Amino acid sequence: GTPRFRVQNMMLLSGVLDKYTSCIAFSLDLKDVTREMSDQLAKIAKQHKGNIPVQITVIDSASMMNIRMNSRELKVDPKGFINAISELPQVRDIHPKTKE
Repeated sequence: GTPRFRVQNMMLLSGVLDKYTSCIAFSLDLKDVTREMSDQLAKIAKQHKGNIPVQITVIDSASMMNIRMNSRELKVDPKGFINAISELPQVRDIHPKTKE
């Protein structure tokens, strides 16, 4: 027979990011990790406080190694934070990770 779809849940698109995001992940190259960059990210996080933790991966291109850091204290509003850090040329691979 013909496949049928059944809607079980509807919500505004603006609420999906908040409800289904477990963390906001992004990458920085080690050469871009400076006091100024750290201060800039802290300022943006403070401006966009929320409930979603941040995960930063620092990549050392020279040695082809990386380290992933999860922040327990830094929690942000996903939409505002993503929009703000997207403006920083040093920040790469920004993506929300979904709850399982």
